[in-house]
Amino acid sequence: MKVFLIALFMVTLGLHHAAIADDDCQFDQQDQIEVLRKLQAKYKGSTLAEGERELTINRGNSVIRFQRGGCEHLGITIKYQTTEKKDYRTKDALFSKAGELLEEFGQEFIGIAEFKDLIKQGSFRLLQEKDPVIYSIELKRLSSVEVMYSEEGGTKVIEVGYYL
Repeated sequence: MKVFLIALFMVTLGLHHAAIADDDCQFDQQDQIEVLRKLQAKYKGSTLAEGERELTINRGNSVIRFQRGGCEHLGITIKYQTTEKKDYRTKDALFSKAGELLEEFGQEFIGIAEFKDLIKQGSFRLLQEKDPVIYSIELKRLSSVEVMYSEEGGTKVIEVGYYL
């Protein structure tokens, strides 16, 4: 849980640093906004929020919230919320959906083939067993990717996060 919370903290901290002048940041702030605007154009009906740092995409019974930004650390968080009947509590189902989300929104920094190979090899750690379930997958280019599963009322939530 600690690793996932640290990653989320870094994303939040990075989003907070959006108020810092662009030249004080390691990552170009305008580039981050442009990436989100391009995704917004790609996903018709999606909306940008939180100072243009979160893209929300509605897909029937599901919502995807994609956050990207940072000043010293570039953080990516993909949150999938759904009321569909599919059961994501198994590792196979959870990692399969996490892989789909990363393939769609996280390919810029993550080698999807490496992610899938590590899952097949069982090269991941269970950080927390429940409320929420959290796994960590160590990748060569990143410190790790955290995958989380929880249920909030009748909504299933899968969250994938990493930072550079």
